[in-house]
Amino acid sequence: MMRRVIMLAVVFLCMTWAGCKGRGDGPISPETGLPGVLSISAMPRLNPFPTTPEEYVDLAVAAFELAYDAGARGQMSTFTWAALEPDQGGYDSTKFGELNGAILNAANHGMVSLLGIQLINTTARELPADLGAAAFDDPIVMARFHALLDQILTPENCERISYLSIGNEVDAYLRAHPTEWDHYKAFYNDAVQYVHGIDPDIKVGVTGTFDGAVLQSPSELLSLNDMSDVIILTYYPLEADGEGMITARDPDDVSDDFTQMLSVAGEKKLILQEVGYPASETNLSSEAMQAEFVHHVFSAWKTAGARIPFLNFFLLHDFTQSMCDGFGGYYGLPGNTSFKTFLCSLGLRKDDGTARLAWGTLLDEAAEMGLPGK
Repeated sequence: MMRRVIMLAVVFLCMTWAGCKGRGDGPISPETGLPGVLSISAMPRLNPFPTTPEEYVDLAVAAFELAYDAGARGQMSTFTWAALEPDQGGYDSTKFGELNGAILNAANHGMVSLLGIQLINTTARELPADLGAAAFDDPIVMARFHALLDQILTPENCERISYLSIGNEVDAYLRAHPTEWDHYKAFYNDAVQYVHGIDPDIKVGVTGTFDGAVLQSPSELLSLNDMSDVIILTYYPLEADGEGMITARDPDDVSDDFTQMLSVAGEKKLILQEVGYPASETNLSSEAMQAEFVHHVFSAWKTAGARIPFLNFFLLHDFTQSMCDGFGGYYGLPGNTSFKTFLCSLGLRKDDGTARLAWGTLLDEAAEMGLPGK
């Protein structure tokens, strides 16, 4: 039963993610010749939606086991600051239970943990309600974030966390609010120092987007990452026209894209928090193109070697249509059909559990790479 409770916490993560000793890059032996740790965001099959909590947990366990048997030995878990602390000092015990359970579950399975704390989540600020529109580098905001980190980075959790991301796809929000770049950098630098004071072995980064890092905000993200231990990016090779239509780029672009991301990372390791590709015809894609994308990702990863120690495929199963409609509203694109079909076709498997071609490709590529599987 305890294993099932822990696994329920993992599902919630997919739907949303002093005296310590960290684990560095995790249990990767140089003798294996593997480039790094594979992770798969283990979204369960939710169509039809489970009718009881027990059925829901069964689906979560099944999704976790699918990812694990495929060779996944990494886990990406994310939470917004607002969810963890809705108001001043009022930490949410349920959310902290999910966070601690997810980290413990990963550790019990010998998995490397990437934990993301999102005070920026792509297009939105996610601070506690009482902080309102306070500047990120307001001393009160920084002190409150220190207190949050004290709650998260317990001695038990520290030794189970390899990577910590502070802010998710922050460049999207900061491009829309350009006067806040310097404020966020000051906040972030302070947070990095504070984490290192708790445990210097935890590798800290701030998550940016591929487009931001190589096209839209390269200098700003480079500056923001001055104190980062690792460079953390999300990677979805897409194009958007002037009218909001979102389409998939050619899977053959992957090799060049990886070269560009590694160039951005420089001497630092590159952590790929999310790697995904839609299968929807609305996005001018297909199951075959998605499978080709997975093949090219593994090929580029092998070429990069140990420079990419953690790579997370997003997503195991599709979101449901109602979830994608909700995300459209959250990201300010409620009427953008191509955005919602992009989100709703990222799964290596459909929301009803049907495997797409890309799932078989992933299994083949992981086995060929020698990842520990079933």
